[in-house]
Amino acid sequence: MASIYELATLNSKGQITIPRSIRQALGIDTGSKLAFELRNGNVNVKLLSALAVNL
Repeated sequence: MASIYELATLNSKGQITIPRSIRQALGIDTGSKLAFELRNGNVNVKLLSALAVNL
């Protein structure tokens, strides 16, 4: 997969909007489950598969 670089801004509720290009590349849609991992000052975000969510 090609590298994609986008910026997002945190709103007053502590939320961000995942940029469209990222959502499209990962197939993220309303209701998709994401996992967040904080490691060494970086946040990693992973799309969870339907199988992993239902375990």
